[in-house]
Amino acid sequence: MDIKSKDETPSSTEPAEGMNIQSEEEIPPSTEPVERVKTESEDETPSSTEQAEEMEIKSRDETPSSTEAAEEMEIKSGDEMPSSTAPAEDEDNNRGNDVLYLNVGGTVVNVLRRTLCRGGRSLLASQFSGKQDETLIKDRDGNFFINQPFELFSILLRHLWARDSWSPRAAPIVPPALEDFAAKRDYHTFLNMVEYFEMTPVVYPTRILIHKGNPESSQIEQYPRCSVTASKLTTFVMQSQGHGRSIQSFRIKVGKVDDLRVGWAGDEFIILDFMKHKLHMRGGAIVDARPIELQDGSTILCERTPKGFQWELDGEIVSQYQTLPASTLIPAFKGKGSWHITDVVLAYS
Repeated sequence: MDIKSKDETPSSTEPAEGMNIQSEEEIPPSTEPVERVKTESEDETPSSTEQAEEMEIKSRDETPSSTEAAEEMEIKSGDEMPSSTAPAEDEDNNRGNDVLYLNVGGTVVNVLRRTLCRGGRSLLASQFSGKQDETLIKDRDGNFFINQPFELFSILLRHLWARDSWSPRAAPIVPPALEDFAAKRDYHTFLNMVEYFEMTPVVYPTRILIHKGNPESSQIEQYPRCSVTASKLTTFVMQSQGHGRSIQSFRIKVGKVDDLRVGWAGDEFIILDFMKHKLHMRGGAIVDARPIELQDGSTILCERTPKGFQWELDGEIVSQYQTLPASTLIPAFKGKGSWHITDVVLAYS
């Protein structure tokens, strides 16, 4: 009886040129059941001890151990139940299709969540990402309340709706201009609202322009792709539009290039030649840069710093120049090949 009780009760312990421009698995028993050979002298009726042993063997054969049962349940559970670590992006994508009810200055309007989240790092996108829904102000009907004049916020919405339906084959989206407003004061109020929601880079994106070269040998795709393909050596610049903020930094992802020089230009210029490892400045000044291995897929970060200018390649600083950076300088790049602008940061002053 002691043996049987032990078997049935589970253990509690289991389981540059010049540019003048802008539990562990259970170990099985080591004693396997041994087949008994009956002799003539043995009684036909098994003893109680033999009966107990036979019952024990039979129990072992027919009843799985608690560890085996747990393993079977685990396998079955793994086959039938989805993983708890499903990709978070699926949830984000589904959330983007939410229809939100907004009360804008007393007027109710419906809009998809993803439309408001188009500026991924903006205040507007952060507020309506779905993570702050319980803390946002709502009216008595449960609509999200936006304390802005509808006639101005609706212009922002129309612009975002246009971006939702835009395709590369369509004409560039024109941002709201002064003539779109009844009064100049309304235009400036709109600019302040766009700035408050941190949507300026979305509504008024920088544009890529050809400064020097044959337009027929170059192809430019404006925001949101911001890509350049040049079959011949061509000089390009980036300019802000619709506001007075200068560009603080920009990032380029390089494709296949035969030549590429990146920097700033305007009344003066400072350009880093990534092929010849030289830093060129107006007046013919040249400064040697550390050896640079530019590859397809490399990322260049060009930025103004409090002390001057800095270039990074794939996260490593490759060149610095200390001088007081002029706010009038604009991003410039000259090259042959393909690349695209992945990020533009505007200055706050």
